[in-house]
Amino acid sequence: MVSFKIFGKGKASSDSGRLPYALSFEWIPYKLFYGRKSSTTLFLRVKNIGSEDYLTSLEIELPDKLGFDAMSLSKKKQIKLGVLKQQEEREQRIEVNNSINAEKGEYTVTIRATAHYGDYEHVINSITKRTTVSVV
Repeated sequence: MVSFKIFGKGKASSDSGRLPYALSFEWIPYKLFYGRKSSTTLFLRVKNIGSEDYLTSLEIELPDKLGFDAMSLSKKKQIKLGVLKQQEEREQRIEVNNSINAEKGEYTVTIRATAHYGDYEHVINSITKRTTVSVV
């Protein structure tokens, strides 16, 4: 949790200096295929390692040539997980598709877990990680 003084400069504290989440992920299968439509599943695990319960959301952002739908048009997805209790872990499965004209190479996917205060509009803290998926 971040706290600020209303007037003047205050020290920001963040749950004993730690971010509130641990993120881990795995791609199955670990690659997409060049020249044809293919898909992979991102298994994403988020764990609340903070000292209190947090209203939590996940945001996944894909690069060009990848998408959440069959046409590879949808590039950003937000998943509202609700309240994640202390030490609670949840897993989400997200299907990712490549477009037929995706070139061979590595594609970077951005994943963000956010702790919210009261509602999903107010942010306490977040953690961002990046992973890559290959088109071969």
